Amino acid sequence: MKTILQLVLGVLLLANLFGCELDVSPVQPAAIASSDISESPSVSQIRGSASFHETPAPPPECKALDITDEDHDGAAAEIDCNDHDPIVFPGAYEWCDYLDNDCNGQTDENWQQLFGSLIGETCIATGQNGCSNAGIWGCDFSHDWITCNATPRNPEKEVCNGFDDDCNGITDTDAWPEIGLECTVEAEACVLSGVWECDSYSGLPYCTAENKVAAPGSCNQPEIGD
Repeated sequence: MKTILQLVLGVLLLANLFGCELDVSPVQPAAIASSDISESPSVSQIRGSASFHETPAPPPECKALDITDEDHDGAAAEIDCNDHDPIVFPGAYEWCDYLDNDCNGQTDENWQQLFGSLIGETCIATGQNGCSNAGIWGCDFSHDWITCNATPRNPEKEVCNGFDDDCNGITDTDAWPEIGLECTVEAEACVLSGVWECDSYSGLPYCTAENKVAAPGSCNQPEIGD
């Protein structure tokens, strides 16, 4: 095709130089050597075809899929083991929060592997003067580590309650040495016996004989205790 165009342009140029008028009607396809014709259809052939003037078919309609994801975590309810918690879905990071975050049927497995049986075991939190409270090892508030959930405590005034409030290693008897010793109470000319114990309501010691009642008739009869 390039050779033919060059030939036509050359003829026109010569005709213009010599003042000749030439018949430059379009060259018919039959006159063109087959070796110069491209196998591809010409623009006029494409434009003249029926398919060129046809209206293109509209693209297929895109219909939205009916997917339920109430917690908007990107996982459909059909595969989300808890569709009401956005940090729980298949493939999620397993936090230390007593939840199965990644929906694999296990809870906090990463932390169980890291700390073994430590989670759930007893721990001690110690404060001033050796005052301590007991607790258990568990997930902390960051959900990314474990901690002892016991709170360290400080020495307090000793109260008669069966507890070492001032953390001096002695329970109640440092302030009330009579605790555990025998005591007596007179009632209706009878002497009733008991022991000193701590009153959980008042925080003070009392003699358990105070709760006893003398048997009717004589003090020689058995005492009636509560």
